[in-house]
Amino acid sequence: MFRGQAVVNAENGLEMTYMNLKVLMNMDPAKPMKVQKILIEMPEMGKNYELDQIYVEAGSRMPNILAARIREKSAEMGVKIAKGALQPTISAYGSLLTNFSSAAKERSIDSTTQNINLNIFGLNVPVGFPVTIPVEGNTTPYFKQIWNNIYGNIGVNMNVPLFNGFQSRIAMERAELSVKIAKLNTLSIQNQLKTDIQRSINDVRAAEKSFSVAEKSLTATRASVENTRKRFELGVVNGFELTSVQNMLISAESSLLQAKYDYIFKLKVLDFYRGIKLIEN
Repeated sequence: MFRGQAVVNAENGLEMTYMNLKVLMNMDPAKPMKVQKILIEMPEMGKNYELDQIYVEAGSRMPNILAARIREKSAEMGVKIAKGALQPTISAYGSLLTNFSSAAKERSIDSTTQNINLNIFGLNVPVGFPVTIPVEGNTTPYFKQIWNNIYGNIGVNMNVPLFNGFQSRIAMERAELSVKIAKLNTLSIQNQLKTDIQRSINDVRAAEKSFSVAEKSLTATRASVENTRKRFELGVVNGFELTSVQNMLISAESSLLQAKYDYIFKLKVLDFYRGIKLIEN
């Protein structure tokens, strides 16, 4: 494969990578995009990463773990609510009411005397006695009606569950089952997190080994190129052999660069579980 073709293939791969990145970021594929080059120093190698320590750190921060624990507490609260349905309940009630009507009229009492003739021994004797006659007046004022029409009631209710106890016990058993399901879900998420962390640790170790091998391969290729160049100057080898080893040097440098950034990427994934920011301020 000629170097020119390799360059074209690399450029095509770069364009495809930009396209995939736009899709992941929900960007317009037609919009131009350029990733800024960031100078990243090679991190220290050979660190020993403990699974249990990283798991404890991640378990206290990961949203899915925290959400699972909250769902577990919610299910436990559901059991207490279901048990409460089996207990007697006492409730008190009270009300205070009043009303107003525009038809309500004030009444005044008018006293008068009514005369009645009594026949006593053949004689008509007029007799008068007082009579009270109610007389309607204007509409009773609003606040006066409100005060005069106040009435209320108060009472206490006691409910003893006798016939719905079976349904309440079924509800309690369902709530207890929900607690077990929530705990199993939490355990499943915790195991998945531990598996992901262990996989990330293995990826870091594998990437570190690949980088070390790529470094050694580059060192050996450089020595081979230098040796071939000297032999070419002495006329022992031809130009084709020199070009071949130079191409091998380019490939070794590219492999080392890929191994470096692959190692850094795998390390950043592990840092995510460790709670280390991607870019420190």
